[in-house]
Parts: sequence; structure tokens; C-alpha cells
Amino acid sequence: MFSTVTHYLILAALLITAIFFYTVSFQSGTFLVIILGVLFELAFWIKLVKGKKKAKT
Repeated sequence: MFSTVTHYLILAALLITAIFFYTVSFQSGTFLVIILGVLFELAFWIKLVKGKKKAKT
């Protein structure tokens, strides 16, 4: 199981990666890089909304 720290580290990594791709896309104007940024941001929001799954006992 993921710990809370691991959960937030993954969220931070997804958000930083999305911001990185957005920054690169604004400088280069490449559509593929924009799509990558959108996908990483989408993964961030999905992970944030779903949160941690609690184990059933």
C-alpha cells in the first residue's frame, strides 16, 4: 500500500511534469507537447479526486 507521503509525492511529480510540458509547449509551440501536458494534468486531477483507497477489513 502507498503511504500518504508517497501519494503526495506522486501528485507533486504529476503536477510538476504537467507544468514542465506546458512551459515547453509555449516556447516551442508543438501540439504534441501540449497534449502531454494535458494528459499529465488530467492524471493529477484524477489521482487527487480519487485519493487514497482504504483497505477493506
